[in-house]
Parts: sequence; structure tokens; C-alpha cells
Amino acid sequence: MIKRIYTVLRCTVLSAVLISGLVSVAHAEAVQWDSLDKDTQHILEKFSTNWATMPEEKQHKLVLGAQRWKTMSADDKAMVKQKFRRWKHLSAKEKQRLMQRLKQFRALSPQQKRAFRKKHQWFKHLPAAQRQQLRQRWRNLPAARKQQIRRRIRTMTPQQRQHLRHFIRHHHRR
Repeated sequence: MIKRIYTVLRCTVLSAVLISGLVSVAHAEAVQWDSLDKDTQHILEKFSTNWATMPEEKQHKLVLGAQRWKTMSADDKAMVKQKFRRWKHLSAKEKQRLMQRLKQFRALSPQQKRAFRKKHQWFKHLPAAQRQQLRQRWRNLPAARKQQIRRRIRTMTPQQRQHLRHFIRHHHRR
């Protein structure tokens, strides 16, 4: 579940940059289509017919997204395309939920983001069967129990969290 959320969030961020231009841009001048290099024009060609009438800020956002796209590896581009296809098929409610989680993630401190990424990497490197088992165990918990666990973890000291991690690792080895 965490892997799926993280993956969809990454896709959401990249897609937002590439498609809807959610990145803040300070530029106010219009970007002339002819001033774009051929690679950028190719990437943005579906916007070419409306380019002149498009708001300047959106033009700049799309150009930034295209520049980022040009620096990606072929594997990364394929992954983004796949993730975007999945994003398009999510319901509005699922998209809203994921955007809320992205907003929560962005509100985390740099230290909390590092901790989240570290936990995500740990989870990602578990055997697939163990990840599935953990996901299923979490899904089977009643909502009230999930909330209780979240509250308890948020109020733990770093030492208590370390003890919990040690217990979980020891418990899963059996």
C-alpha cells in the first residue's frame, strides 16, 4: 500500500509538472512558440494550437515540465507514462485522497520526509509476499484501530519508535 501510494504520488507530481503545470512560476512574459527549441516543441506539440492564447504562467510551467522531461532516462519516461495512465483511471475520490496525502507529505519537515523515504525503501525491499501480507493485515484492521495506531505512533518518543521497530523486525523473523 505504501509503495502504491508513493508511486502514485511521484506520478502525480511529475504529471502535474508535465500536464497541468502546478509548479509555481514567477515569470510573467509570454513564451513565443518559435523561441522554443525543436525538442521542446515536439514534447509540447499537443499545446501548439492554443499556445498563443494560453496564460503566460501556464506556458512557463509547461516549458519547465518539458525541460524536466528531456533530462529523464527512457526508463523513467516509460514509468511516468505508465503511472499517468493509472492516474487517469483513478476515480475523482481516489485522486482527491492522494492529493491530500501529497499535501500532507509536503507539509512534513525535511527530517520527517527523510524518515518516510527510508521506511518506504525498507518496505520496498521486503519480499513481495511479506509486503502483501503486511498490506492485508493493515486492510483487515478496523478503521478505529488504525486511527489508534496512528495516534500512538505520532506520540512516541524516538526511543519508543526504535524499540517498536526492533520488536517488529524480531517478530517478522519468526
